[in-house]
Amino acid sequence: MASKHPKPLTPADLDVWKRVAKTVKAYDPSRPMPPTKEPPKKSGKTFIPQSSVYAPVTPKTRIPSGPPQVTADKRTRRGKIAIDRRIDLHDMTQDMAREALVSAILTAKARNHRCILVITGKGGLSYKGVLRRMFPMWIAQPDIRPHIASYAQAHQRHGGSGAWYIYIKRAIK
Repeated sequence: MASKHPKPLTPADLDVWKRVAKTVKAYDPSRPMPPTKEPPKKSGKTFIPQSSVYAPVTPKTRIPSGPPQVTADKRTRRGKIAIDRRIDLHDMTQDMAREALVSAILTAKARNHRCILVITGKGGLSYKGVLRRMFPMWIAQPDIRPHIASYAQAHQRHGGSGAWYIYIKRAIK
């Protein structure tokens, strides 16, 4: 149990304290505070993983066949997303899961849905999340990519690292 009174300073500690105290100026409320350094502003750029599956993205060109951007907006991080459709890929083979994903995206696009929650699961010990690892590659493929505006990992209440939000591009009127 801690005592109520602190242990007195040793002569060496007292010497250090006196030397430090000499370097400190008393606070004067009438004197303006020196400016503080502002934290660096975020560039707003998103990380886009590069892989042989993805087309190269240069600053001057917008290549629609490239990967959808990974978003990290506040609404996503806070779990305040209006989910229009959910699809659970658990217990599916890779072929079945990809087919179900394509179907869900095309159906959502036809119904003017904005957000789909795709549950891939985190994967077991032996397989280490095959569907979770394949998901970014599937949505970067040419038959799916034109329909997707962006995607983001789901909030913890929606599945965390075992689920994804897909934001569907709006139909051009």
